[in-house]
Amino acid sequence: MREDVKLRLLMNIIDEVTRKYNELLHNYKVLLKETEFEATHDPLTGLFNRTALQQLFKYEKQRADVLGKKVAFLFIDLDNFKEVNDRYGHAEGDRVLKDIARIIRESIRGTDIAVRIGGDEFLIILPNSNIETAKRVGERIKNAIEETFKDYGISASYGISIYPNEGETLEELINLADSRMYQMKREKKLKTGRYLKGNVHKGIFLLLLHYHCVNSETVLSYFNNSSNSYTCVLQN
Repeated sequence: MREDVKLRLLMNIIDEVTRKYNELLHNYKVLLKETEFEATHDPLTGLFNRTALQQLFKYEKQRADVLGKKVAFLFIDLDNFKEVNDRYGHAEGDRVLKDIARIIRESIRGTDIAVRIGGDEFLIILPNSNIETAKRVGERIKNAIEETFKDYGISASYGISIYPNEGETLEELINLADSRMYQMKREKKLKTGRYLKGNVHKGIFLLLLHYHCVNSETVLSYFNNSSNSYTCVLQN
């Protein structure tokens, strides 16, 4: 066989091997990227998961220290979510969580970081933010959740902590934001309890007044909310 033919055959073999190698390398990079995404993201919502949180915190902490900026941590916990799972099943609960993740993504900046801590708990890291900024984000998310899921009665409670003013470690900052979130939850329950207690007292008074009217040969006509007055009308 002529030398030039051998050389062409050898070059073709090298080209084919190179092509196969590049293809394998590309597939490996794609697989590595997918594996890394799966390792650092929640499979249901697509948000970052708890595994990625420590590294994300380390990066944002270093950047804040260099720039002399603050970082806000917004801890969110859903109210009444358990009832969705209990009444409608976990498939519907998963759909709700996906929608809530969408609401969170649409409510934050591109530089903010959303993490699903687990269950119905979420953490948002807000670089270069103070407590007022974090409150606006928390209220925006809470209002959007309440509006979207008003038929389910779902709401959200949240708490905020600020680095470095209120903590140096991720654990300290999460624990503080978590305790403030539970404070909001308790205040909501107290308000609900006062509302229910008031209505129970109103209902008892209504029954007593109705009994009085019936025994006085009258019929209870109506309760006027604007004047808080009851009217008894004589029977014919």
